[in-house]
Amino acid sequence: GVNPAEPPIEYPTYDYENDPKGSFLQVCEMLIRDLTRSILPQRYDLPAKEVEWIQDMLEYNVKGGKMNRGLMVVDAGVAILKNMEKRPITNEDYCRLAVLGWA
Repeated sequence: GVNPAEPPIEYPTYDYENDPKGSFLQVCEMLIRDLTRSILPQRYDLPAKEVEWIQDMLEYNVKGGKMNRGLMVVDAGVAILKNMEKRPITNEDYCRLAVLGWA
């Protein structure tokens, strides 16, 4: 469920038709930004140097290592939603699939 104390997630615009890779990367950047600007400093009281190291490590390892598999997660999810749902796929749907692809 959604925690009412937390603000809603502001997803980037996901352009599945024209820029699937760029859109997928924007979701990764959002996740890294949220982790390094909010979650790590607030919940774990990490020094700035360690947060910067984690950010650099995520930028290098995650973006370089999960792209193809993650894009396939989005494609598979879109195919499932198109066949199962009787509504248009929303930006939030695309972004949630991308988050799953980065997991």
